[in-house]
Amino acid sequence: MRIAMILSGCGVKDGSEIHETVCATYCFEERGHSVHFYAPNRPQTQVIDHLSGKSTAEERNILSESARIARGQIHPIEKLNPISYDAIVFPGGMGAVTNLAYQDKELSKLILEPDVKDLIIRAHAANCTLCFMCIAPLLVAQMFKNPRMTFGDMNPIAKQAQELGANVVECKVDEACVDEELNIISVPAYMIAKNIVECMSSAKALVDALEKHMTKSRN
Repeated sequence: MRIAMILSGCGVKDGSEIHETVCATYCFEERGHSVHFYAPNRPQTQVIDHLSGKSTAEERNILSESARIARGQIHPIEKLNPISYDAIVFPGGMGAVTNLAYQDKELSKLILEPDVKDLIIRAHAANCTLCFMCIAPLLVAQMFKNPRMTFGDMNPIAKQAQELGANVVECKVDEACVDEELNIISVPAYMIAKNIVECMSSAKALVDALEKHMTKSRN
């Protein structure tokens, strides 16, 4: 399979969760699947000092920061053609909901950035499976009608997704939630994972579920 992975920066607090990205990439490539990285080419919404946890006045570019994880092998998101891929994977990390989307003024809705929304619409139309880790399923909680997804347990993010219209189910860290009708797969990852070993089990569950889903859809 050909996998496109959408990054939102570098680091859990203001970009893509590094462990989730690396674990997913490893699990896909271990099975012989190719992973290709993409990210928006624009400034991050915020920059967080990962040692202090405090916001800084520094400005960073999402694509340039994402290139740190991708070892420089990354392209702007507008270059991604979903027809060329079997699945598009969105790792977690706060960047998924602050750089790929933003909250409205009332903090009641998550509004996707135009390039991200356009990509998801085109991917869905092309029957390209959408895969989400950790907090990332929140991106499509209100895009589709009653999408089935997981955040592990019923934590505040899961409840927010429910309020946005999602059908949220509980899963163990090494289980995947598959919405066959909408062609969406999600795994809990660091929503409930306690360490990188459990994060790896979540990434493996994603790959297992996607392989099974692809085999089923082709038969």
